[in-house]
Order: sequence, then C-alpha cells, then structure tokens
Amino acid sequence: MKKTLTVEEAAQMMGITTQHLRASLRLNKYPLWGTAVPSASGRRYKYTVHAVPFFKYIEGTLGPGEN
Repeated sequence: MKKTLTVEEAAQMMGITTQHLRASLRLNKYPLWGTAVPSASGRRYKYTVHAVPFFKYIEGTLGPGEN
C-alpha cells in the first residue's frame, strides 16, 4: 500500500474538488491525515495526504487523537 496519496486522489474519494481540499489543508482542517507546508517564498505549498489515517477517516474509524 502507498504511504501517501495525491491531493487529486484524496479529493476524488471525498467527493470534493482539489481546490477545496488544498484550501482545507492550508487551513489545517485535517491535521490527523494531511498537511500543507509553504515554500520558502510562501507562494506555493507542498501537500501530503497520509494514506492509512486518511482511509480510517473515510471509513469513519479515525477518532480524535489517533494517527
């Protein structure tokens, strides 16, 4: 199994747009499974979606404080 997913893959599974997911990650809405790290210039971001906790979130089995 892959350790990370692309923003495109995760957004499709969630039924939202990639733009919506990127904005949510920048606002730290999903800290248990996703991050958005700004570049040195602050104009671009590096997005990471951790596969295992993301799938637990999608399945509804990821509780508060779990990773």
